[in-house]
Amino acid sequence: MCTTNVADITRNMIREWYYHLRFVNSQHFEIDFALAHLERVVVPAFFGSSSSKNRRIPGVLNQRIQRLQQEVIKVNSKLEKCEEYGRSSTKSGFMKDCLNTASRLIEVEICISWFVY
Repeated sequence: MCTTNVADITRNMIREWYYHLRFVNSQHFEIDFALAHLERVVVPAFFGSSSSKNRRIPGVLNQRIQRLQQEVIKVNSKLEKCEEYGRSSTKSGFMKDCLNTASRLIEVEICISWFVY
């Protein structure tokens, strides 16, 4: 408990600390100061820290959305360039013939294709 930063505290940690301190207190050890510290300092600090994290989440998500939108724009421009190149290519007729041949022979073994086609 002494070496844990407030930013690293979780609900489970607080629960575990509380139950252990309550158990030790039930065995008549004088640890009221530790329970008071947990209840007055640690728990409010945890809730304050978690609420500030929750307020930052929309900003982080919006930044991520903006980066992804910029990436989509870049990829779409590359796609348009590729499509334009494919339409204006002089080899497009040759490529169509090759694709037609490949689609016909896709399931045929090479040795059989020597005699059939």
